[in-house]
Amino acid sequence: MPKGSFVSDIYMGSTGIPIHRTISEVQQALIRAGAQAITTVHEKGKISGMSFSIPGSNEDLQVVRTYTLPIRTKKLLDLIQSRRKRGASSKIEQDIIQAERIAWRQILRWLEAQFALIDTGMSEPGEVFLPYQTQGDGRTVYQVFQAGERKALSAGPSPKK
Repeated sequence: MPKGSFVSDIYMGSTGIPIHRTISEVQQALIRAGAQAITTVHEKGKISGMSFSIPGSNEDLQVVRTYTLPIRTKKLLDLIQSRRKRGASSKIEQDIIQAERIAWRQILRWLEAQFALIDTGMSEPGEVFLPYQTQGDGRTVYQVFQAGERKALSAGPSPKK
């Protein structure tokens, strides 16, 4: 999308970088950060998220946790569509692709920022990725919390007294 377009004020809104290239960059960022496994999540023939396992620390133990990052484009698409002039609905396919491009670029930049915090010792992986940590039933911590099942969250270590 050209600069000055109706989506350029959205973070990464003017990106024209192909989705497959950004997905590759996300995977490379995860590998550089020490991911031990990366899995893509598919929905309706498209990659709709990514799961990855990355080591973290739990006191003196090395713990590997799995995190799932969803790529949610619906609200972004709705925002793009709401900014279109009436009668421009024929550009829906273009808008879907742009929403996907924006979402993936935002995830890439967000991951890079989280890894910068981890690399400098300002945060640990579990601290920044906790909402995305995958529980035994496949749901994330955030999904369990949102469902009001706070007691269903996996118990962590007991606080030391």
